Amino acid sequence: MTDIKNSIKKYSDRQHRQQNLSGWKAAVILIPVLIVIIAAVVIGMGLVRYHSMKQNASAEEPSYENIQPVSVHDKEKMLLLVSPKKPLAPDYTPDLTEFRDITADRLLVPDLEQMLRDAEADGIHLIPKEGYVSFQQQNNLYENEVARLMKLNKQNRASAEEDAEKSVPSGNHADARLGLSVRFASADDADFAESDEYFWLQKHSYQYGFILRFPQNKTNHTEQAYDPCLFRYVGKENALQMQTLNMCLDEYMVYLDAR
Repeated sequence: MTDIKNSIKKYSDRQHRQQNLSGWKAAVILIPVLIVIIAAVVIGMGLVRYHSMKQNASAEEPSYENIQPVSVHDKEKMLLLVSPKKPLAPDYTPDLTEFRDITADRLLVPDLEQMLRDAEADGIHLIPKEGYVSFQQQNNLYENEVARLMKLNKQNRASAEEDAEKSVPSGNHADARLGLSVRFASADDADFAESDEYFWLQKHSYQYGFILRFPQNKTNHTEQAYDPCLFRYVGKENALQMQTLNMCLDEYMVYLDAR
């Protein structure tokens, strides 16, 4: 009887060992297969994401082939540089039209209109607050700023005029005199530099030919105070190049002159 029990026990132990061995063999075979399957899934997901990102980038970033040609006159107009050191000619006359609640040069209206529509589709409500500013209007703004600085800082007029030119230029020293700039506001009247509207413009405005006229990190080139609200129309080709080169308009003009 004892011999039978021992035989049964030995048989059972042998069966367990064979089962364990078979299990290990199966595991050794399955592990590489699982690794291959997981790797294939990860690579596949990565490829899908890559192609998706590539398509999105292509959709967001305009190519030079998609930019319509413009006349020589319009090219020159787009790149006019106005500043205290480069005043606008007294006889300069922009081709003005009314658009929404602002006055602006006709040249920028089609792209501005498209930009506003596309922003709205993204849930961004851009509000054009100011466009063209006449000589008299600009000079009044300048004189008010000079008076404010003289009173606030106890400055003499010469010192106040110098400081005022950095933020509110006089007469024909202001970019807004061209009719190619648009000053934007956010829908909730919040600080525009912290608004969703500003961040959308920072990312997309160049696709429509607009650039931030006075960037925060370019004041040594513009010699003007940072102004997050003022975007200048320079045309899609110029805006794309400036975006690629990380240049403000003042830098870009020096770059073009040196070529």
